[in-house]
Amino acid sequence: MSDILNARVLSVKFSDGNTEQQYAYFTDDASIAVDDLVLVMPPKGLPKVVKVSSVDETVEAIQRVREWIICKVDLTQYKARKEAEEKRAVLRAKIERAKADALASFQMDDLVGRSPALASLIAEYNKI
Repeated sequence: MSDILNARVLSVKFSDGNTEQQYAYFTDDASIAVDDLVLVMPPKGLPKVVKVSSVDETVEAIQRVREWIICKVDLTQYKARKEAEEKRAVLRAKIERAKADALASFQMDDLVGRSPALASLIAEYNKI
């Protein structure tokens, strides 16, 4: 069971697009810092992900808190997956370019082997 005496008070911002509301919540998770995303139960509605805006240890803040942060949102796996996805896209593009270059080179080599006139022209071109 969480102990209010050992809890910190964190302020979070709710944004509905045009306005921002700030609320205070208790937490006993020492790893939560400013700018982290956390899951909280808002005054009305379903649980919501919000950003921590500040740590507030004042008596006034402690007195106005009635709820606890549910948990910290861990984006580690999501960020790793997005990074891997971006790397794969870059590699896919490089592979496609390399395949096109290899095919063009193969086709040119095939044509040069079949046409002495073309081979002569390419040799002359390469000397320039």
